[in-house]
Amino acid sequence: DSLRRVIEGYETNKHNFYAMPFSILYDVDQYTVSEDQMNKINAIAQIMKDNEDVNFEIIGYCDYSGSDAYNQKLSVKRAENVKKMLVRKGISEDRLTTSGKGKSMSFGDIKNAVNRRVSFYRTNN
Repeated sequence: DSLRRVIEGYETNKHNFYAMPFSILYDVDQYTVSEDQMNKINAIAQIMKDNEDVNFEIIGYCDYSGSDAYNQKLSVKRAENVKKMLVRKGISEDRLTTSGKGKSMSFGDIKNAVNRRVSFYRTNN
């Protein structure tokens, strides 16, 4: 219920980059979702099933480990992997877009796990 209120009150202008409060976090150099993060995938899938008008851009990010080119590719892999997981859970592919930002946007300590994430941004598509 509280998650639904977050979705309903969520800013739809993705360019403001308001991350959903359930970003998926990763270990260094990983793009598969760990078991302890699967509840977030399940929550997104359920919200999308319950709200046919909710669409997301899935954006991957990295910390500062590795080169710019490597991190760009890794961030895209993270986003694409999450999209595949949601599609397997019954979400229509046309409701999801993906991109990677590499290490271009960091929070706090640049090696913090919050920088190794996939975040969800509501879109109007």
